This record gives sequence, structure tokens and C-alpha cells, in this order.
Amino acid sequence: MSSVKALNPSVQARRDPYYKRNHMGRVTCTLCDVCCTDDNNFLKHIAGKTHRTQLERMERYARREERLAVEEELSREASRRAEQEKATRELLQQQQDPQGGSRSGAPGTAAFAPFGRPQFNYCTENDPELFQTKVWLEFFFPQAAAGVRPCTAGVRRGSRTWNDRRMTASCIYSWRVRGM
Repeated sequence: MSSVKALNPSVQARRDPYYKRNHMGRVTCTLCDVCCTDDNNFLKHIAGKTHRTQLERMERYARREERLAVEEELSREASRRAEQEKATRELLQQQQDPQGGSRSGAPGTAAFAPFGRPQFNYCTENDPELFQTKVWLEFFFPQAAAGVRPCTAGVRRGSRTWNDRRMTASCIYSWRVRGM
């Protein structure tokens, strides 16, 4: 006789956190809501694809909840920083303009955004041979201070000298954006 005992399936099944007996004596998996006739069938269910799929789904949901909690915390932190920056901006505005107090609207923010809100026009050209659409964008900065230009480095990357030669000190800029 061997001294090794065979594992009792009912003991193994009862150790599972999703094990539950119902009022009829059958075993139910609380995760998958599957009713098994006995402990052996429950063990087979635990080893099967349905139970594994439910476990993976639950893990994915838990990871998603953790990620959303982290994003929510980052969002709260960003809004707190934005409020602090706004308070700092208002304090600087009051220090720069002691007799007028704080102004509302665009004049108060113009000191921090020297170009103002851009206005733009656009037109499109269809090329029937290449089957491409060309979009011409024209930006106007009517509130820009004299001699101040917006940064155009993002329009044509790596060609700063081209921008310096091409752009003038006026407030009107045209760029050609080619649709692929």
C-alpha cells in the first residue's frame, strides 16, 4: 500500500472562492453562474474555458478600474495645478495694474497670450490627375503686437531658416497643407 493519499475532490472544490452549494445540493460557480451536479463537475468547470474567460474578464475589469483611478487622480492634480496657476496669474495681473484692479475677458489674458485668438480662412483644390486634395489655410492674428510672430516651427519641421526667410513681420501667414 502506498502512503500517498488521493486528494478528495470535495475538499479541493470547497477551497475555491467561487464554490457555493445551493438549496438543492448542487454546486454553483458564483463567478460564472454555472450550476454543476457535483464537486467533480465543478472541478472540471474550474479547469475549463468558460471559467478561465470569466477570470480574464474580471482581471481586465480590475486593471481598467485601477487605470481609471490613476487617471482620475492625475486629473484632480491637473485641475488643482490649473487653479493655482489661475490664482497666480490673477495676482500678477493685479500687481501689474494696481489702479484698475483685475479686468475680465480678453484684455486680462492678452498679456499672457500675445497673439490673441487666430482667425482663419481656407480653400480646397482637387487635383484630378493625382487624386489629391490640397487645402490652403490662411491665418490672421489681428490682436498680435507689432513685430511679434507666432512660432511656426511645427508647420515645417526642421526648416527654421526657411521659415525665417519666408515669413514677414506682418500678421498674415499662409501655409499649404497637402492631403495624402
